[in-house]
Amino acid sequence: LIMGLGGPAAAWDRGFLRQMATDHELVTYDNRGTGQSDKPDEPYSIASFASDAVGLLDALNVPRAHVFGISMGGMIAQEIGIEHGGRVASLTLGCTTPGGRHAVPAPPESMAALEARPGQTPAEAIRDGWKLSYSRDYIATHRDELEDTLRRVLEHPTPRFAYNRHLDATMTLRVYKRLKEIRTPTLVVTGRDDVLIPAANSEILAREIPDATLRVSTTPDTDSYPPRASRSFRCCGTFSHNTPCNSRWLRGRTSGRPLRVQHRMEHDTRTIKGYHAHVYYDESTRARAAHIRRAIAERFTVTLGRWRDEPVGPHPQPMYQVAFRARQFHAVVAWLMLNHAALSVLIHPNTEDHVADHDGRALWLGKRLKLNLKFLRERQKKRDDEREAHRHASH
Repeated sequence: LIMGLGGPAAAWDRGFLRQMATDHELVTYDNRGTGQSDKPDEPYSIASFASDAVGLLDALNVPRAHVFGISMGGMIAQEIGIEHGGRVASLTLGCTTPGGRHAVPAPPESMAALEARPGQTPAEAIRDGWKLSYSRDYIATHRDELEDTLRRVLEHPTPRFAYNRHLDATMTLRVYKRLKEIRTPTLVVTGRDDVLIPAANSEILAREIPDATLRVSTTPDTDSYPPRASRSFRCCGTFSHNTPCNSRWLRGRTSGRPLRVQHRMEHDTRTIKGYHAHVYYDESTRARAAHIRRAIAERFTVTLGRWRDEPVGPHPQPMYQVAFRARQFHAVVAWLMLNHAALSVLIHPNTEDHVADHDGRALWLGKRLKLNLKFLRERQKKRDDEREAHRHASH
């Protein structure tokens, strides 16, 4: 998680972190110039911030990670996606901009609000800046939470010179022409009424980054992560749910001896026991589904499941299942790609993680359908609990 302009890791909303930590292993850290990291009084750049982030991943022995950056953190995330794409499992860009002449500039009054008034204390400057990130109603109803965050941030305040270095660094981003180099699955989220970085910038990012998904919040939502993207930030956890992680919070610094954690971000393909293809149909397309079923049976040695004429398990509409071996993947999937007859087909591996198999690891042919992943999560939790109980009983 990469924080924005002048903000240390302590600025992340605790409720958002708790929500993300339910199924992700989190790494939060202080950008240079903030928190407990070094604060050199020298020019900063978005590229140097990106190098800091990748260096931290190296120190933590993390080969690949889901990267989520907000505002200036989103600028840093873009740089990582372009220059270090192999280190990124997924990219979430929150209320940010590609910079340069192709971007939509911030309103003059918002830029003026970023400059502290003479004689302001750090606390006064932060409170004055709330209006750039929160609605008036949110500030009124969540004042205690904002003050708690303020106290955490002021335990290691960002010096004014370092804040100005951050602000200058945001002017160094010029990645518009290189956005098409990002090949990582990307989610772009923003709030329609963002008064600092206009939402049009997110539309630009989503247009220029290949196959990016755009989510724009249009309704205030005081129960979700509060900053400018509001409701849209809920989807970043779902989007990055490709690799299950332990629910721990990690802290890193860009100087000194960082903490180290060993965990697997790469998975051995030998854990794939086989594949399932689910062919979806309705009353009007059942004949097409039957034709595909006969053709597959004639061409391949597979196991055909029975017709499921009602939604079952995580599947939202009628379907049948085709089970095939790992070594048949190329032949069966290639045939389905050319012959799925405009039906929706879900293809997923079979490992021990059924939620990830049906979600981030899955392939879709035709229209993607919304699966009932809650069903899989509950079933997997029940299985895990039973295994744990059995393990304790055996001891």
